Amino acid sequence: GKTTFLCELVNNLCIKDDKPVIFFSIQTDEELIKAKIISQMTKIPLKKILKGELVESDEVLAKEAERRLSESKLRLITKPEIFIDDLYKIVKDFERDNPDVIVLIDYLNTISVSDDTKPVYEEMTEVVSKLKTLARELRIPVITAATVARSAENEESTLYQLRGTGCI
Repeated sequence: GKTTFLCELVNNLCIKDDKPVIFFSIQTDEELIKAKIISQMTKIPLKKILKGELVESDEVLAKEAERRLSESKLRLITKPEIFIDDLYKIVKDFERDNPDVIVLIDYLNTISVSDDTKPVYEEMTEVVSKLKTLARELRIPVITAATVARSAENEESTLYQLRGTGCI
């Protein structure tokens, strides 16, 4: 759900509105992200794209969507781990050439800090603080998804249920 939502934002902001977007996806690989975006652009079911079960008309649509995606102002960062200081630097570098950049992060709980001996709450406080500073300094939106505690899946979500994020 989180990744699909952020991919829909990429489709709307980057593809349809031609805005520069930098998308950090720590858990999902680049090919799956692109397939999800192409599926959303073309309305071709994701399963068909992933299995390569496309009829000729779908192939034409998918190739056109892939071309538009490659020509867009999307910068996709898919690393198994990213530190907040590295994320900060990547965004600042990208923003120099793309001042209206929109930052998407999938997802907040996976961003690391340099001192991994800190408790989770302190790590999240540092990450959130640096993301807020980045957004204010560059005057750009930073949109991040976060995971909710599994015990809260059937309840109304509250900030308390976000793992280690009482600082938000």
